[in-house]
Amino acid sequence: MRRPSKNGSGNAIIWNGGPWVEPGMTPGGIDLPDEEWREVLKPERKKTLGGVCELIARHASTPVIREETFFGKPCRPASTFLTIRALLQEAGADVSEISPSTPLIPYTNQFADTFQWNIANLAPGTLPRPSILNWDCYRGVDISLLWMTGTLPFAAMFSLFSRSLWPLLFPGGFLLLFLLFRAELHRRGGRQLQFGNLRTFRDLSELIATRATFQV
Repeated sequence: MRRPSKNGSGNAIIWNGGPWVEPGMTPGGIDLPDEEWREVLKPERKKTLGGVCELIARHASTPVIREETFFGKPCRPASTFLTIRALLQEAGADVSEISPSTPLIPYTNQFADTFQWNIANLAPGTLPRPSILNWDCYRGVDISLLWMTGTLPFAAMFSLFSRSLWPLLFPGGFLLLFLLFRAELHRRGGRQLQFGNLRTFRDLSELIATRATFQV
């Protein structure tokens, strides 16, 4: 039986009906060889979704949070917070400055997969659907950069044949737009991933604790 390694919080996740695993394992705890997937996926024209669902149902498991005691009393939101912090630490985050009052942003953007899979899997269906803030500026940066790089070769060719710098004004204009969008995006704090009205790790922990499964 595999035991979880020690981490900064001393917290770990236990999977019902399966071995002990460390935070950061593939969401759902499913780790199957390719041969088993091929049996339910190939040949594509003969296999149905039912076989895939049955395979997942046989091996999927529900995550359980270890309920910790603080000052002689169990506290599920605090236990959830320690587990969330442990998951982020496994993902490579510096959790030394994360406290319950710490804003979720920018961690939600930098570790988006951890939030959308590992953390959300603690209480499936509880975490609100994420929305991207400053999306307009982010897309503006991408589109202006795309148009700048796309028009630059043609502008350079026309400028060479016409012996004039006027054609270069087209990519130059897109370069200006790119810089303006980048400056505005930086002013707004960059692209940010937000989950509903959740603002701090306390909000997140309290929400997940309402529907998560705990082991006393």
